Amino acid sequence: YDGSSLFGNNTKWGLFCSASAPWNLHNENWLKDVKWLNTLKLRASYGINGNNNIGRYLAYGLYATNGYNGMTGMLPSRVANPDLSWEKNKSWNVGVDFAFIDRINGSIEVYNRRTDDMLLAKQVPQTSGFSSNFMNTGKMANRGVELQIDGDIIATNDMLWNVGFNIAHNQTEILDLGGEDVIEAASYVHYKVGSSMYSYYLTDYY
Repeated sequence: YDGSSLFGNNTKWGLFCSASAPWNLHNENWLKDVKWLNTLKLRASYGINGNNNIGRYLAYGLYATNGYNGMTGMLPSRVANPDLSWEKNKSWNVGVDFAFIDRINGSIEVYNRRTDDMLLAKQVPQTSGFSSNFMNTGKMANRGVELQIDGDIIATNDMLWNVGFNIAHNQTEILDLGGEDVIEAASYVHYKVGSSMYSYYLTDYY
């Protein structure tokens, strides 16, 4: 249960938890007699964590100085958002760890991570006096698979020669932007529904 002063007064706190479970299959009676198998473990986990990686005072209404008719005055520079809260990441993964013939070991893992209540600066009608407001909006999915294999080519008392190999495939997709199709994150960088994070938009020159 964690709180952050970066968020609004209404929603400073968030509850985050996780759970995992392994099953050592190689210890089961029906695999104990398989001499060439050293390890075979199935594992699974699920967890929720929060992201508060944002700048300071984004949840608060701020004022700035401005000149008008030769005088110095104050005007609102940011609208308050007392409901600004944690970005939540919900992830699960399933993996298999294996080792056999006392020389080869590795793992295969499949994972899926879903991000809700993304912390983004969303465009708002300029009739409000502002062009954007920082808020919780949007959803994103990140999924993939990883394979890792290590093997001892030479394993003696005098020499150990180990070789490793790994490969991974990852896909990120923005699922929702709070009713918007595109949100401009920075110059030439956009968030776009159906695309991966940080899509670059550049001008073609001929």
